[in-house]
Amino acid sequence: MGCVALCLHAAFVAWRLQPGILVDDAAITFRYAERLAAGLGFTYNDHERVLGASNPLYVLLLSIGPRVGLDVELLARILGGVLFTACALIGALVVARISTRPFGIAAGILLASQPFFRDQMLSGMETGLAVTLGLHVILSLLDQRHDRAAVFMGLALWTKLDAAMLALGASAAWWLVHKRFPLRSALISLGILLPWCIFATRYFGSPIPQSLMAKLANNTHLPPDRLWVPHFLMKGLRIPIALSSILFWPSIWRLLAPHQRVGALSLAGWGTLHATAYSAVWFLLACAGVGRSWIGCGLPHLGLRAVVAAAGAVLLVVGAVKPVSSTLHALVDGRQELSRDQRFDFDRRLAGLWLAKHGSPSEVVGSYFGWVAREIRNPFNDRSSLNSRRMLEPESYAVCHGDPYHEGFHPPTTPPGFVALATFNLASDMTPAGFTWFVVFGTRDSVVARSRNRYIQWRLFELPPWRPCPDRYGAGEVQLAGTSLSVHPPGGATFVVSSDLQPVHLVFTPSLRDDERAASSEELDFLVLFDDEVVYRKRVSANDASIPVIVPLPAAEERESITFSLVNAVNANAGGTDDVAVWESVKVVVGDAYVDLSHFANSHSRRAGDGDATAAHTEGKASQGACGSNRGLGRLPQSGRGFVTPKREFESRRARWPIPGGRVGPGGRTSRFAR
Repeated sequence: MGCVALCLHAAFVAWRLQPGILVDDAAITFRYAERLAAGLGFTYNDHERVLGASNPLYVLLLSIGPRVGLDVELLARILGGVLFTACALIGALVVARISTRPFGIAAGILLASQPFFRDQMLSGMETGLAVTLGLHVILSLLDQRHDRAAVFMGLALWTKLDAAMLALGASAAWWLVHKRFPLRSALISLGILLPWCIFATRYFGSPIPQSLMAKLANNTHLPPDRLWVPHFLMKGLRIPIALSSILFWPSIWRLLAPHQRVGALSLAGWGTLHATAYSAVWFLLACAGVGRSWIGCGLPHLGLRAVVAAAGAVLLVVGAVKPVSSTLHALVDGRQELSRDQRFDFDRRLAGLWLAKHGSPSEVVGSYFGWVAREIRNPFNDRSSLNSRRMLEPESYAVCHGDPYHEGFHPPTTPPGFVALATFNLASDMTPAGFTWFVVFGTRDSVVARSRNRYIQWRLFELPPWRPCPDRYGAGEVQLAGTSLSVHPPGGATFVVSSDLQPVHLVFTPSLRDDERAASSEELDFLVLFDDEVVYRKRVSANDASIPVIVPLPAAEERESITFSLVNAVNANAGGTDDVAVWESVKVVVGDAYVDLSHFANSHSRRAGDGDATAAHTEGKASQGACGSNRGLGRLPQSGRGFVTPKREFESRRARWPIPGGRVGPGGRTSRFAR
């Protein structure tokens, strides 16, 4: 019953706390898998064969999805949940083999309640498969099934070469305990890995992933964190867990049978060599050690072993309180706010969706990001060199963000000869301390540039300096802070923006702030002036709900630039006011080439967020959350609970990468392997 309860708990956590969006690196794997399923070979582009995927076994598994009518992304989510549950169960069995069944169940529950571990396992990456196979190796060693352990080791190496750290740790453990090298097991593992190495050498020229070579050469332009291990341990009280996993092992070493020593040492070696990449190892070691210590001391005898066990238990509890309480709170609340990095991934994905809709599939796109590449079928220059060696010319589009991306509002730099076509700034909107955003650039002769499709979002701090509104509306104090404008009425501000012969919409949320911090019954008028005429007027009180507003500016598409004013007036029946009018999350949206987010929306993943105003546009209607900040962002999945990809999205994938023997989408045809 304990194992059943553990599996139900882990499965519920995986279902309830699914991420709203999978990580960008997972999208790289998806593109490989979709192209493989479509008969285009194990390739990222048609013109070259590059082993950019460092997880070949996982790619092969995902490529099964489209052939059986299952979307790759949905299959990755399903596999993530299943493997997450399997890891919790196998981890519990590992600890039970070393200590006792109750401590094993506790270890499984703690493991399933680890936010970092959960995020890694459900990220869409191969982490779940790699950890599951690795724990199977440890469990097989504890069960003295050495050939089975060797088979799982070979599959782990096929999944990711990082498993060499587990192989090294297990080999060292075997040598320390048995004073000999496990030659038979090594030959079995290499025999399983060998077919892939032969194929990769013939197909790609080398079994070593190009992504590994690019990272070693630092072509990704991401500065390495030399102190990432201590930084990792300092977060979430992980140091007590690491200490508890080390504290008691010297005192219980003699209590372990040889096969238990091999399993425990292999687990410790895996975690140490992997530099705490997965917090799973430390939880399992800690629980196993505490449990074995209690067995060894016999509880009634208050000897040194009992003191050590008690100290280890205290450290384990201290380290487990925060992650477990965090997971319980998330389970009860049922919602996960999108993190800053997840919003950034949404921006990447939206840029790719926009290009897929408005661009031509024959034009070359250059960028660093997997979601951009996954959402399009274009030839793709991976500027990080993870998936590209030979760059194609000329590039028609570039998808870029500012640098540094994680601090300050740094705009992307326009490449020479390119013009801005669309902007996506969800992460920037929701990060008051500053964050960059994505811009889709295109050459002037690209299909999108010539078609005049645009989706440019200007925020107030990006516009030229404002000037006072017309005198007849007053000259109250005006303050501009980021995307919001505060006005002490009567008064306002006037702005000029380049419309480039495009339709323009103004997006904002009107609200009041009482400087006296007291209940206010006053009302203020919010006015939008265009060509000195009022095109929007609304009377707002402090008790009114904050609702986003979209105001079209008439005949803007007939002009190169436009001028508008945001003005506040005091109710004529009232005297002075202490209230301040706030225009929250103001955006000027130039163009109407919106991106369709309908395949993101479903009854489980759609919910309103907590934040500022947002405009909602899908196909020219008020329903897309990417146009602004977060209130009304229910159109974007912030909790991926019960995520289901609609059939129409999968059909669009089939049209993009036609599957041999299956139905081909409009205009598509079955392709052979790329030569």
